[in-house]
Amino acid sequence: MSSPVPTDDTDSYEPWDPFESSSQQNTQADKLELCQYAKWSLDETYDEDPLIYIHYSIEWKITVNNRAITAKDTELGLVLEPAAYWEHFFEPKLKNALSRKNRPLRSEDTTVVVSVLDRLERDLTKRFDDTNIDWVVIQKQLLAWGELFRVGKKLRLILSFNYIDTSQLSTASLRGPNQRGRSFTTNQMLTERAAQLDAEESSGQPSIWAEVYNLMRCPGPPCDLGPYCWCDPDSKKRYKLNTHHLRSLIRYVEQGHELRTHSDVPKHIRDQLYAKEQQWHKRHQKANSAPAASFPPINITNVLP
Repeated sequence: MSSPVPTDDTDSYEPWDPFESSSQQNTQADKLELCQYAKWSLDETYDEDPLIYIHYSIEWKITVNNRAITAKDTELGLVLEPAAYWEHFFEPKLKNALSRKNRPLRSEDTTVVVSVLDRLERDLTKRFDDTNIDWVVIQKQLLAWGELFRVGKKLRLILSFNYIDTSQLSTASLRGPNQRGRSFTTNQMLTERAAQLDAEESSGQPSIWAEVYNLMRCPGPPCDLGPYCWCDPDSKKRYKLNTHHLRSLIRYVEQGHELRTHSDVPKHIRDQLYAKEQQWHKRHQKANSAPAASFPPINITNVLP
């Protein structure tokens, strides 16, 4: 009895192609991007279906000495990558707005908040010296949220251009160095806070900054530490909070920790406050214990006429 002849089906075998699926091919082809300047046209409309480019908006304002000197302005429906939009349109518009103010201004810093209307996503907040914005970082975040834009989530850039009126510096120079330092720190803190609150208000997210600042606000007399302080829940003693303490508390909450009362302040921040208090006492004791300067005795001779 002869054995069956094996059938050769190698010609009918087709290897599996990982990109054969049409859905996978569409995912690769439909990945949204930012329009480059070489491909961009002022007369073109970019809201056709299917979508090719990410759309975003820009809200911006100018502040001088921590006070807004312009109302918020909004640029809508942008698809051109932010770096190119800044170079060709945005920066000239900013310079034109500043020239109309007729004031001696010096750029201090620029705060940029990248926001998406989604409660599960945290805003990206960046601060840059002068107007030297790292647009690569900003564009990378927009691209990362491309799929959220596809499903209807709005993307937004919120920029605050912060300047100092140099005509007022002469008045500030009459103050002591410690007063100038405190004034600069407070202005910087308020500027960052204002930018973050604007972003959180626009995105609909709960304001972590506002919650932390409100919780740590100094109650006033008899406490004179202000504007922010921490009350030790055990000793009831109050400790002054500086800018870096508040930033640390905000990062602590952003990492998922709870901060509802002064008892929730983490140990590493408490240790910083205790150490600062001890250093102050040591300096105070050393100053009080310094020996008084000694002088040679004075001999008085009375000469009678």
